[in-house]
Amino acid sequence: MSCVPTGRHYARSCSAASRACGSSRSSDRCQNDEAQQPTAPVRRDGRHRSSTPRVMRGAVDWAREAWTSDLGLSALACLAFAITFILQPIAENVPRMDPLLLLSEVLFALIVITAIIAATRRVWPGLLGAVFMITLLSVRYASQFDPRLLTAQKVLAIVPQLVLMLIVMALSLRAGPIGYQRVAGAVLTYLLVARVWARLYALLAHLVPGAIVVANGNGNVSAEPDLVYFSIMTLTTAGYGDIVPGHPVARALASLEAIVGVLFPVVYLSRFVSTMQRPDTT
Repeated sequence: MSCVPTGRHYARSCSAASRACGSSRSSDRCQNDEAQQPTAPVRRDGRHRSSTPRVMRGAVDWAREAWTSDLGLSALACLAFAITFILQPIAENVPRMDPLLLLSEVLFALIVITAIIAATRRVWPGLLGAVFMITLLSVRYASQFDPRLLTAQKVLAIVPQLVLMLIVMALSLRAGPIGYQRVAGAVLTYLLVARVWARLYALLAHLVPGAIVVANGNGNVSAEPDLVYFSIMTLTTAGYGDIVPGHPVARALASLEAIVGVLFPVVYLSRFVSTMQRPDTT
């Protein structure tokens, strides 16, 4: 029995193997050894198709491990709290702390990129997210010199917050056992809801001065830490009354956020309880 080639790529190797074996019995052994070896897909020109680069597979595996592990969402929740309640307030109120604010933006951009890779299981959506975040940071920097870019910057700033909120919500509500990472994901989603609304308030305050005002004065509230504070107070329905909506659209947004804040624990608790009470089918 002679060695039968399976494609152009193997024609020379099979004939050489047959000559090297020297007998029909040895030729059968050579053919069986070649049949057991894994073969890569062959294109029409006889060349092998390149598989997914190892670096890209490693990036996807690392992102999914970071977002689905027990410590992944917990660490990201702590980082989000540090950025929201420590880094940004210090950078906004302490002079010469712009590098700290830039650091928080870069950290948030990396979080969004890894979240996109983990959710899509592909690297190219993460690359698109990286291009978007670089564009956003560039527009934010350029808006300091050209005020006409402020509107575009505030519109673009809503997108990454919204994308990250949806991804974290999907990961924390997915099927599976309830662990610390699910609880951390729920807390992180709650915080991201407040940040999304804060970006909406920032856009409205820019388009309509006086949309968010101080209760005991006519001052317009437009700083991001103040709007995040107002959003959290509205989401938790605490409502201290020091900052109030002064425009009908702002009142509508605040009312909708208060409804979301009331329904959010109900939805998550019902989801967690139903998952815990579901019988194990394995």
